[in-house]
Amino acid sequence: MADGMQTDQVADTLRKLAVVFADFEQRLEATPLIRKLQRGRFELTDYQTFLVNLRQQVKDGALWMSRAASNIGEAHLELRSTLMRHAVTEHRDFRLLEADYVASGGDVEVIRAAPKNVGSEALSAWMFHEASKSDPFGLLGAMWIIEGLGSIKAKPWGQKVKDRLNLPDEAVRFLLYHGDNDADHMEEFQEMLRMVLPDEAVAERIRQTLLLFGGEAHRREVIMQMARDSGVDVRNIPEELETTVITSFEAAWNDAQKRETFGFTLRFGEGSHRWGVRMPETSH
Repeated sequence: MADGMQTDQVADTLRKLAVVFADFEQRLEATPLIRKLQRGRFELTDYQTFLVNLRQQVKDGALWMSRAASNIGEAHLELRSTLMRHAVTEHRDFRLLEADYVASGGDVEVIRAAPKNVGSEALSAWMFHEASKSDPFGLLGAMWIIEGLGSIKAKPWGQKVKDRLNLPDEAVRFLLYHGDNDADHMEEFQEMLRMVLPDEAVAERIRQTLLLFGGEAHRREVIMQMARDSGVDVRNIPEELETTVITSFEAAWNDAQKRETFGFTLRFGEGSHRWGVRMPETSH
């Protein structure tokens, strides 16, 4: 795999995620709770409500990461190991939220007994659904948003809460800790991206599949055939598989050396979904 091609793919993915995060950040700042924090009207009950609802999501986070890791195939064992380590690192973080709640004057049994709100139910249901798919690489995007929120927002929010409510550090440990440590997790996330984007082995499988089709086929046919070869039900092809195939072809096509190596062609030009490959010469 050419380092330049890989770097370009990771950088392009990060740029697209940054656009998503910017939109998310804008909508987040418009929520009533964050507006109160930013405008100095935040009350102790607001903070404790925040802790109660955040605990539900944090507790589930390590669980869906563990499930995602268990569904990553042997072709990406290093990514599986990284996700498992990440889940181990964070699986007790919800206890920090409980400690913050108690340090701010709350009863630990209240935060532990609180039911999930409807938003947390929906988020967790979707995360576990995605994590149950084969090679759920799409969850890396969700992780980037979550870690980005921690690295960019957690510490400023924690300091504002502490100053506004005159709380000790022991009551805002979760926010301050993640503000200091999630930047390292962002670096780890980029390493995880490098493990899956682009995939040269997938490019070779695309080449073999195109040869099977006589040298040319619509990319949908290629994806379906590769799904069959992997034992995947073509009626329910995972989005991650489609994305991996398309990204790997485009990465090879956009690199002149790789394009030549794999012999990829686009009879109808850049952006065409009609993929092709040079057929090997036959002797007469």
